[in-house]
Amino acid sequence: FFFLMIRRPPRSTQSRSSAASDVYKRQVYGDGGDRGFILGVWATNAIFGNIIGQQLSGLLIDHVRIHWTSMIYIILAILFVSVLPTLFCLNEKNKEVEDKETRSPELAVLNESNSDNEGSQLSIWKALFIPGVVNYTIAYCFVKSGNYGLLFWLPTYLKEDKGLGPATSYVSSASEFAAAIGSILIGHFSDRVKMRVFILPFFLIFSAVGYCMLTLLDSTSNILWYYLFISIGSFCYGGPYGLLSSVIVSDLGNDAKVTGGARAIATISGIVEGSGSFSSAVSQIIFAIMKNSLFTIVMIMMVIAGISLLPRGIKEFRNRAQHLMKSS
Repeated sequence: FFFLMIRRPPRSTQSRSSAASDVYKRQVYGDGGDRGFILGVWATNAIFGNIIGQQLSGLLIDHVRIHWTSMIYIILAILFVSVLPTLFCLNEKNKEVEDKETRSPELAVLNESNSDNEGSQLSIWKALFIPGVVNYTIAYCFVKSGNYGLLFWLPTYLKEDKGLGPATSYVSSASEFAAAIGSILIGHFSDRVKMRVFILPFFLIFSAVGYCMLTLLDSTSNILWYYLFISIGSFCYGGPYGLLSSVIVSDLGNDAKVTGGARAIATISGIVEGSGSFSSAVSQIIFAIMKNSLFTIVMIMMVIAGISLLPRGIKEFRNRAQHLMKSS
């Protein structure tokens, strides 16, 4: 109980900083041209942070044999040092974004009808009625839950259920690296085709196929099959995870400027990130109960996320096709 109470203030601070980070990303990288690639790279910060944190903790606790409480002080020192560049080196900018090719007609009407309310606060209730917010929130909940399920349970599952032994850590690291590469390349691909949402259900289905194939492997299977299918599954969910957590939230904030971009995007980011954090916490109970079915659960989550994005993806494809027809 004491540990849970101590954990609440830093988690609350982290949640608020996520919304502020999304506002800053919109202001600095919100020109629409290569936003998918840049914020895809940005999204890999969390992935590589997880990798570095796990390896550092394992090295210091298992090999150097320091006490776990000392590890907490080391983490605090790292956080303090890392916040200094953020505090002194980042310049505040205020760019207005014009990216009409990815802006839906409904949002354009919403912006025009609310142009007189530029200084008012966007409520959570109004934000939920912005087209796409509910779809993206549902998708992000399942994608983030699957991500955290793999992060916390993949090593245990590979070792205990699949019997991989020493190869467990290498396969787990391959999953993280594949997700990082997917975040960058799929973000770049979304810039080239100028469609964010339409491509995501396809990658999520491909991800589900990769995890489905992993359920068929066992301890007698060639380790290369594990590397192949875990890389396919993680690569194909890494892109949607990066786009949903950064680019699409930024696009929604840009389009829903009913109260000024910064306030709109902070509210939308809070809804998406907060719902994702809640669902990922609840899903840990499911993973703990059904830890022998890790890949099956993640596969189902990817499919549900893809289905929730289909209506918005189809609408985006139609808008893009109409834009090309008009321009030609």
